[in-house]
Amino acid sequence: MKDPGSAPLAKKQRFRRAYARKVRTGCITWIRHLKCDEEKPLCLRCRNDGVKCDGYAPTNKGNDQHPTTVAQKSHPLPLTEVSHLLSDVPLERCYFHHFYHWTCKQLSNSPEPTNFWIQYVLPLSHTSEPIKNAIIAVGAAHRFFMAGYDTHSPKRMEFLTTQYNKAVSRIIPHMSIDSIHNIHCTLISCLLFIAFEGISGRYAESVRHLRAGNRLLALPALASNKEGCTMTKKLIEMFSHLSFEATTFMDDAILPDMRQTWSVAQVNANTSLSTTPFQNLDEASYELRQLGLQFAKITKVDFDEASKTSDTLRLPDDLEGKDQDDDADANA
Repeated sequence: MKDPGSAPLAKKQRFRRAYARKVRTGCITWIRHLKCDEEKPLCLRCRNDGVKCDGYAPTNKGNDQHPTTVAQKSHPLPLTEVSHLLSDVPLERCYFHHFYHWTCKQLSNSPEPTNFWIQYVLPLSHTSEPIKNAIIAVGAAHRFFMAGYDTHSPKRMEFLTTQYNKAVSRIIPHMSIDSIHNIHCTLISCLLFIAFEGISGRYAESVRHLRAGNRLLALPALASNKEGCTMTKKLIEMFSHLSFEATTFMDDAILPDMRQTWSVAQVNANTSLSTTPFQNLDEASYELRQLGLQFAKITKVDFDEASKTSDTLRLPDDLEGKDQDDDADANA
């Protein structure tokens, strides 16, 4: 029985483990449940235990403080600002802008990620003067065409001729140096010249540039280079497509030089075999163009052979004499 006069016993408190927030400043090895003494550059615990010390993670001083300013989201430069880097002439920037937004989509119906003009031609215009001038000329000619302007008027023709002549004069030095980059720039300029002449209605000049480009594709330097294989393959596809379309509507064959076939084989050697599935639409499009080109070559040769054979065929003497008698009776 408790003594009523005695003081009540203090209630024994429950034991609690000491708690502190985990320190995040130890070495990276500490994360693997090894206590770190934070000695730098390598902690003592790792050295004593023979454990490889992974060092310390970079400290972020901004984590313990509330940011006073909000970081501004970066935006890519619009084309109007990029155009200032290309030319100081407002009119040239205007037509370059038109080429990017309108002409590229008219020259190719491919989406922007696979559009040859957007992905390959426009980037080179920042470093290649002839390509830049040719783009401005094509953009101007296309804008005049869409607006229904007369491209043969003296004022507009002067601007087009100036840009065209600049591109031609600046591409000549590229042709004297046999490098892959210069060959690619020359071929792209050739494609732009084809587009310019076609929009302007000078189809004979357009065909002349097409034939010149096909001859350039036969250069051995294109086959021996593997770094520019993607660009070379795209250029072959572009010229094959244009050649096939032109051959369809003309009597003369406008097909890539047969000497180029070994160059094409070298390019195809770096790609997957035809028995494997296509990786993307570009591969399928390329193979389809090559198939159409081969078909055009075969049918064109057969047609030419048939034409030559029909010209050399002669009727037998008895039938030929009968035809002459029939003609005489008809005249009588």
